[in-house]
Amino acid sequence: MTGGSVRSVAMEAKAAVVAGRAEIRKRHDEGESGKQVAAALTQLVERTVLYLLDAALIQASPPSDPSGNLPFALVALGGFGRGDLSPFSDLDLLILVEAGSEETHRPLIRRFTQDLYDSGLQPAVSVRDVRDACQSALRDATIFTALVEARRLAGTPALFERFQARIRRLVQRRAHEKVESA
Repeated sequence: MTGGSVRSVAMEAKAAVVAGRAEIRKRHDEGESGKQVAAALTQLVERTVLYLLDAALIQASPPSDPSGNLPFALVALGGFGRGDLSPFSDLDLLILVEAGSEETHRPLIRRFTQDLYDSGLQPAVSVRDVRDACQSALRDATIFTALVEARRLAGTPALFERFQARIRRLVQRRAHEKVESA
């Protein structure tokens, strides 16, 4: 994939995804296992997502923190987070931001999500701070499961680590509650 305008970047990404999926399908038809196919598809989609994020970052040029990290974390969820993306799965992503900074990132997020759609990846993208993500998990078991399987793709490691620590506490609390109620 080469550079260019963001719109051409999305079209290049789409072509790469179509070609990559065809190659993965061929490998499956030749006997590659479902597990290998899922891992290859995860790698293809991850490369594409990061490519599109880089293109959006170039256009939006958001501020970074003093360590040079992005002021958010891009997180893969569900099958994508597990590294086990199925051929017809949608793409579950969380953009984890510091509380109150959502508006600051709106132009970048809009460009990035538009490029994801234009590339044909069918993303389901949510933008949340750590507290909001965890509260959503408590309200919805599907969200809870997706967040437990989260994997950082890019962005601030410390923000993702805070998120993971809080999710781990929720998991421990839920397990403790289940044991007490049994």
